[in-house]
Amino acid sequence: MKLRFYNPLPVKAEFEGKRYKLKLTTTNVLRYIELCDDSEGLTFEEITEIGFEWLVKGGRKLSLHKKAEFMEKIFKEYINPPKKRLKNQKS
Repeated sequence: MKLRFYNPLPVKAEFEGKRYKLKLTTTNVLRYIELCDDSEGLTFEEITEIGFEWLVKGGRKLSLHKKAEFMEKIFKEYINPPKKRLKNQKS
């Protein structure tokens, strides 16, 4: 058995019936998080477009709303998924 302290991030994700390649490198993810934290002067639309370009290959025809939904899915499912509780751990 191989001991790992992390699970590799996926390279593809499905959204609305289509598969997209993801660019979830550490650099890209950290750049996006930093952009969100220090977004002075940028609109939500600009942050979404920039982040989408950094993290997803393709999908340029998606509406801004759909891009934002996809980005939310990527973060909730892959980058910051819900923590699993251990069997002995209390709520």
